[in-house]
Amino acid sequence: MKSNRGSAALGMSILFFGIMASAAYYKDNGLYDVGRLHQEIGAIQQQRLRLSQENARIHDELDNLKFGEFIVESIAREELGLVRPNEVVYEFIDAKTLADPLGHND
Repeated sequence: MKSNRGSAALGMSILFFGIMASAAYYKDNGLYDVGRLHQEIGAIQQQRLRLSQENARIHDELDNLKFGEFIVESIAREELGLVRPNEVVYEFIDAKTLADPLGHND
């Protein structure tokens, strides 16, 4: 009879442990949720790092625009076609374009 009591107690202990382990894993804020949250934290940290790098690049570009007079002038000349007052602009045209301005080939 003692062996039946011991087996029953052992079986009940194993069953209790199984139920408690399942509850700890699957209940709200259990181990499953904690693991999922760790994955989300990792993804957010990667996104934060990427955004920090992009932010630093934008700040560098802004500093260059603020303090780089040459860069501002270069952008104004190349993209907007601006010139300084009293500046003479020379445009070089190759001889083929002058001979055939409409681009007809013989």
